[in-house]
Amino acid sequence: MFDIIIPVVGAVISGIIGYFFNHFLTVKKVRRIQDNLNKENNLLNKLVEYKMTDVSLLENKLKLISTLEDNGVDIIIYGWSQSDDYIKDKIKNSHKIKILYTAGDIFFSLNMESFKKALDNGAEMKVILATKNSMYVKETMEMEKEKHSNNDINRNITKAVGELEHWIKECPKGKIIIKHFNTQFRANIMIIDDTAYYTPLLPPRHSRHSLTFRLKKGRVLKDCSDHFDRLFELLPDS
Repeated sequence: MFDIIIPVVGAVISGIIGYFFNHFLTVKKVRRIQDNLNKENNLLNKLVEYKMTDVSLLENKLKLISTLEDNGVDIIIYGWSQSDDYIKDKIKNSHKIKILYTAGDIFFSLNMESFKKALDNGAEMKVILATKNSMYVKETMEMEKEKHSNNDINRNITKAVGELEHWIKECPKGKIIIKHFNTQFRANIMIIDDTAYYTPLLPPRHSRHSLTFRLKKGRVLKDCSDHFDRLFELLPDS
């Protein structure tokens, strides 16, 4: 008789233990699921709260993007390399190029082959550089000397002009006109057909490490072009 009772009792006890053990695991799972749901709900509530309280900021950002696009701002670059594939291709296939730089010697060197290709195809380049030893050059060098003590703008201008004059001899199909400004200009402008690069100058930071706006058809590009054309018209031939 005991031989029968003992296995039965054992089975009952085992069943009871199994039941409570499974129940315990189920409760833990349920609690874990509830905790996760609570966390997700809290996150959703915070997200909704953030969105509701931040609507004005979001609207302002959208307005800013829309304003930039409406005025022809294509992209904004900080620390422009001045020699990416896009700019090289634009220069190669260009017909009219307008450049207003302090010196531009590095830019001309980096894109030399692209400029030569454009000139070989008959492109016209109008270039305005700073006047050597002008007040503007002296002030800029004074502002930059702590960070860029070895930067000699007068030497850079001479180098750039020499490069351009060499291209004139090598590429007779094209045309390069060089003029020099004396004013306190504070922006680099380069216009290649229907695309422009506009870089506000904030010495002692170099222009190639500054903020640059790439412009497509729009009001800002037209302003840059009008500014360049008027300055070019007023300056005497070199």
